[in-house]
Amino acid sequence: MGQAKLRRANDPLYGQTPEDARAKIALAVHSVVLPPLGTCLTRAVLTELALRTLNIPAELMIGAMIYRAGPDERRDVIAFCGPHNQAYLRGIDADLERGIRNIPGIDNGGFLGHVWIKSRNSLVDFSPSDWPALAEVFQDMDGLGAIEWQAKPPAFYWQSWESLTEPWRPTGSPEIGRVWYKPGIALTSPLQQAEVERQYGAMASEALDRIRDLGLFRVVANNLRQLGLLR
Repeated sequence: MGQAKLRRANDPLYGQTPEDARAKIALAVHSVVLPPLGTCLTRAVLTELALRTLNIPAELMIGAMIYRAGPDERRDVIAFCGPHNQAYLRGIDADLERGIRNIPGIDNGGFLGHVWIKSRNSLVDFSPSDWPALAEVFQDMDGLGAIEWQAKPPAFYWQSWESLTEPWRPTGSPEIGRVWYKPGIALTSPLQQAEVERQYGAMASEALDRIRDLGLFRVVANNLRQLGLLR
């Protein structure tokens, strides 16, 4: 077998431009419609499975995310975080949790944050297209009202890690149309990291079990084949 044929046989993305391949992968992952609440972990696990199936490195990451959609820096944001723009897991540190406000009707399972993918030096997040529906749920619960959407989020982010994580600040919010990612969970002691890993590992395992039980990744894989990315 010639060199070009061998490469084509071993590389499902052979002949695809990076932009086209990324858009097609995102389309396949988006083919699974999820309920508005609690979708980011499931979406991230589906993304991880899709990328690894295509021989693209993928690692689940946990942390905080803030996207600014309009002029009001409190109302017009999608914020997957707690105080100081950081992610939290309930039961890790009582002192840290004192500033966390519960929103009636929302059960987040003890997690205040977001989940996405690290692939080599890139941050990959296929959940932004889910955010407007989530905002509609929260607008009647958080007392801030509806978001003024001057800038809708993109269908997905697939950018350099530094470009999306370095702008993060512990106060305020991004400029309109911008996003901040902050990897990690707020901790006051390194000894708490083991408990974070235990809880997060359990959450990821439950999400993977749901995906398998419902056959969700079969839907994604079929769409990857139809888009010419998987043989």
